[in-house]
Amino acid sequence: MARRRHGRAVKRVLLVPNDFVGEKMAAPGIRYFHFARELASDGRFDVTLMVTNDPREVQLPGVRAIGARGHRQIKDLARSFDVIVAQGGLDFRSMVFLAGTDVRTIYDLYAPLFEMLTFQ
Repeated sequence: MARRRHGRAVKRVLLVPNDFVGEKMAAPGIRYFHFARELASDGRFDVTLMVTNDPREVQLPGVRAIGARGHRQIKDLARSFDVIVAQGGLDFRSMVFLAGTDVRTIYDLYAPLFEMLTFQ
């Protein structure tokens, strides 16, 4: 499924954060902002970032931002990507659907609240 760019295979990656990505972000949004930027700068990935806020607020070179619209959108988009990385931004129906596809799906279990418990 990967496309080719300059003779190299390019993986199409969809990033689905569970938080706002834009000018004012909390830790999960900051994390996905940098995640998208680094993957896009590598040259081996076509990166799409699915955000809950207005996609025009995301200004990242080489990253396409799209608005999140739910399960139907995931079903329509899934086969356009080689890899989907989701941090709680998917509903259960979408997770079940993706399990039945050939799309590699990675569930990012980053939980800053649990990290902070160790400091209490």
